[in-house]
Amino acid sequence: MTDHRAEDHAGERLTHRALAFSDAIFAVALTLLVLELRPPPPGANVFEGMIALIPHFAAFAGSFAVVAIFWAAHMALTRRLVAFDWPTVWVNLVFLFVIVLMPFASALLGEHGATLMVWQTYCAVLIAASLAQTVLWLVASRGGGRLLAGGVTWRERGFRTLRALSPAIAFGAGFWAAGVTVFE
Repeated sequence: MTDHRAEDHAGERLTHRALAFSDAIFAVALTLLVLELRPPPPGANVFEGMIALIPHFAAFAGSFAVVAIFWAAHMALTRRLVAFDWPTVWVNLVFLFVIVLMPFASALLGEHGATLMVWQTYCAVLIAASLAQTVLWLVASRGGGRLLAGGVTWRERGFRTLRALSPAIAFGAGFWAAGVTVFE
């Protein structure tokens, strides 16, 4: 005879572990963003060194805000998970893979400015994050939201899908506009 309470408890533990892992990845990604903010070397003009950091700080601040927004959206989705599911875990790992690319994209932007290739690389990472988060939502909410507390209606699923896609649409426009202005 199967002990369903033991299975439920094991699934609950696995869900909590997956969510704790996700939070840790976000914390690491947000922390790595700051590594590009290096103080001026000893003996250098501190004021000039701080002025030179402005592009790095702007890339850091913008990227921190964007990753924080992705984290908040991720938390809004995952706090509703009531059951463990391997497909959701694997899609979540793909999403986290893209999130950990943000420190690289931010460093590239801070170091080289918004040149065409750099800006398009930055946009591509954000587009990928948005698409991965959208797929995560679709996988977690499948079957009427059986994995989510309260389930989901088709209206909520559609609304949240469009909302998850909105960064991909916005940064897709930025990606496209950057290319168009260069070739005119």
